[in-house]
Amino acid sequence: MTHTVTKITCSDCKQEFTGVLHNLFNVSENYAAECPECKGMTFFYGVADFVNVDIPVGAVEIKYVAKL
Repeated sequence: MTHTVTKITCSDCKQEFTGVLHNLFNVSENYAAECPECKGMTFFYGVADFVNVDIPVGAVEIKYVAKL
């Protein structure tokens, strides 16, 4: 199964953490990940990053955000 691993900076506490999306990012779509430190939600556009590398321990799940 294809997955993408990327670094994310929390928009609330500025903590950097690792996220994993179990798919490929679409750079024109929105995604979200919950900061493991402060539990704040960070929203971002898709990125081009590492595909099918080892998933680091503690990586959080990245979710697709649908437009309403």
